[in-house]
Formats: sequence, C-alpha cells, structure tokens
Amino acid sequence: MRIAEPHPVDVAVGRRIEAARCAAGRTLKGLAPDGGVNWQQLRKFETAANRVTMSGLWGIVRALNKPMTSFVDGLDNWRGQPAMRSGK
Repeated sequence: MRIAEPHPVDVAVGRRIEAARCAAGRTLKGLAPDGGVNWQQLRKFETAANRVTMSGLWGIVRALNKPMTSFVDGLDNWRGQPAMRSGK
C-alpha cells in the first residue's frame, strides 16, 4: 500500500504554524496545551503528517495571539490550483 503525500496546502499551513510557534519562543510541549492539543498532535500538524482541523487551528492561533489569516492568506492559488469559490 502506497502512503499518499501530504497536500501542499497542509504542508504550507504546518510550516506557518511551526514558524509562528518558534517566533513566539514556544516549544511544542509549551504551546500544545494552550492550543487544546497534545504536543504529538501539534508536531503532526507542523509536519503535515496529519491535517490540522479548523478547531485545532483556532486553538493554536488563539494561543499564539495571531490572526487566523496569517496561516491561510495566499493559499487560494497554491501551486496553480484555482481558488475555491462558494456555489461552484
């Protein structure tokens, strides 16, 4: 069985989470409880081994005191993929 590669958007969001965590001087074990996840799950989000849920991302951005948009801005056309539009 072949394991699928993570989607490039999941990788990009995970990298942004890790960058924001490091910029804030937070460790995995220090940030995870404030973000409502355990440190292993946070690491999986950062490496895109698991997709971050919206509720997980919401907890992380609140714990880092960052706007949600800082993790998703610019991903509409990631790797040439068309932006998702409602109603289509």
